[in-house]
Amino acid sequence: MLIELKTRLGTANARTGIRSDALSLADIRQTIGYTLFDTTDQFAIHTVALYSARYGTLHRWSTQALFDSLAGEPVDIAAERAAVWELLAADSMGRHQIHAVR
Repeated sequence: MLIELKTRLGTANARTGIRSDALSLADIRQTIGYTLFDTTDQFAIHTVALYSARYGTLHRWSTQALFDSLAGEPVDIAAERAAVWELLAADSMGRHQIHAVR
């Protein structure tokens, strides 16, 4: 299981001033990114979770279910990991070429 720890205050209700716990899409995307960076599936991440420490709330999902739900269709996680690896390798190659030219 991959657990992401969040400690920020929730948004305050303008009328009551009470703060509530909420997950942003950015939080979920960050967790997905960490999952995809395990390009060889070395850690076999089958579950991802976000723990909201200020509110004592644990949100968790099956990795496959989360990917499928966000995409609106079945996702081949291994293929997505490979695509991330290709993007990272291409970026790395581009940066090396830029430094070599200077």
